[in-house]
Amino acid sequence: MMELLALVLAYAGFVALALAMNRHHRQVWNGEASEHTRILLRIAGAAGLASAFALCIRYAGWSVGPVLMLGLLSAAGIAVVLLLTFRPRIAFASGVVAVLFAGVMSGYALVTNGIAKAPILQKLQFHHWPAERTQPQEQPEKVL
Repeated sequence: MMELLALVLAYAGFVALALAMNRHHRQVWNGEASEHTRILLRIAGAAGLASAFALCIRYAGWSVGPVLMLGLLSAAGIAVVLLLTFRPRIAFASGVVAVLFAGVMSGYALVTNGIAKAPILQKLQFHHWPAERTQPQEQPEKVL
């Protein structure tokens, strides 16, 4: 699950970095990008790649995480290159879909992996989720 999220984030980051270039921006929107737009796209692309790297390190550790990240970068990079080569207008739409998909997957991961266990939420006492409301189990009597 985390590998897929990292792949989607890396893909969205590469799309943003590609659209920050005037050549690819012209391919998609038939016009030059303003300096402000290019800076925002570069920041978004760097943020996507950095979060993908952080996920890989968090998921696989420092020994395997960078290797996993290199593989995901290769897969995402090939997908962006092929899209920009053959269907450049779909690149932006697929990048937006990738960001939305990453948001949904992040929310799902937070809920399923225990958002209630976050220290700040425990202080606010949001730790009673319906899945955790089960009947207490009876303890077996100890036999001496």
